[in-house]
Amino acid sequence: MNPRWHFGLGVVLLVCAVVAAQNDAIPAPADQPQGAVSTVHLMQRSPHSPIAKIKQRVRRDFRDAPGDYDLADEPFELYLPPPDDSGEPWGLLVWISPFETGGMPEAYRPILDRHRLIGVSPLDAGNERNLAHRLGLALDAAHNVMAQYDIAPDRVYVAGFSGGGRCSSWLAMNWPDVFPGAIPTCGCDFYRPMKVPDQPGKFWRATFHAPLAPQLLAARTRSRFVLLTGEQDTNRLQTHTIFTQGFQRDGFRYATYMEVPGLGHAPAPPEWFEKAIIELDKPLPLLRGDSPIQSPDPQQRAAAKLDAARQTLESDLPAGYRELVGIAKRFADTDAGREADELAQQIMADPDKRQIILEAQKTDQAEQLLALARNFLASDRPDLARPRLETLVRDYNDTPQADTARNLLATIPQ
Repeated sequence: MNPRWHFGLGVVLLVCAVVAAQNDAIPAPADQPQGAVSTVHLMQRSPHSPIAKIKQRVRRDFRDAPGDYDLADEPFELYLPPPDDSGEPWGLLVWISPFETGGMPEAYRPILDRHRLIGVSPLDAGNERNLAHRLGLALDAAHNVMAQYDIAPDRVYVAGFSGGGRCSSWLAMNWPDVFPGAIPTCGCDFYRPMKVPDQPGKFWRATFHAPLAPQLLAARTRSRFVLLTGEQDTNRLQTHTIFTQGFQRDGFRYATYMEVPGLGHAPAPPEWFEKAIIELDKPLPLLRGDSPIQSPDPQQRAAAKLDAARQTLESDLPAGYRELVGIAKRFADTDAGREADELAQQIMADPDKRQIILEAQKTDQAEQLLALARNFLASDRPDLARPRLETLVRDYNDTPQADTARNLLATIPQ
């Protein structure tokens, strides 16, 4: 089995259903063809994405937010580069579109292939969507993909065009612990007002407060920003001013400005977007000395993940068990992997703990079936959705998902 694609407990956190798929099985990522694009629904909210958490981080009320959203109703586009045997973690690029329904530009997919980046984009996070929801959906996208795939945390990037670019600047500035790199394209925001250079007495307003001290320090000293714009872009002057009077003046160490000759207000040409990716991928120096940071070896990664799993076990037994199984599979040749496998077996040998885990698995499996059925309904394949919904009602009749399945079945013509 290719070591880069992993599943724990046979229950995936990210349920993928290729829109054009005709078969009944959920396709494993390694089985998808090169350049596979899927419409997916995600199963876990990021701990950062509830509106209350977003308010705390950015210190804004979002009074116009129409309540929180149901992640199960939110479609995402997932792009998987072809698998390889390099043994290195993947990178991740979250794209935010300004359009009502739109994923990442198709022309960028070969760039993701060359730079080993998985791409994911919320499909209903355009400029008309409430800002708190747009931020939350991007955080959910990163959280779910990182939970399923072996992702290098220093290569989790966020990018977007126009209003999506402005969102990406919010996210990288306020959540550098999630997104240590960003490519705001033809749109960027900042936390201080900016004087309009050619209009005395006029300012571009600050759209968010200065990030909290820990986030601001991390963004200034350990994050990369590429402000990408066009020579003829309507936002060029603002973007350049934010770069010189904002990022440079406030001491952001790794901010870069790129201007595409002749480009108006449009997504950057692929060759320029790739230049931005190359800039984000440059290794950061250590806090002391000039040696580049290297990705930790498998032993170190496994040990760190095992420590995290032990902490998870204290508050959430099923989630901690899932993490242990994943570590045992991903890092089977390491001491931490073998220790994780032994600990997982000990847990399952306890009847009470085993019952808790089996009940959680049942709920996860029901949620998986429901998410897959929703994908087929969204893809106008009620013939494939119906058997999943019927299985939910028959085999998982005591779960909340079964109630939802009954309601959905009532909407499908016989």
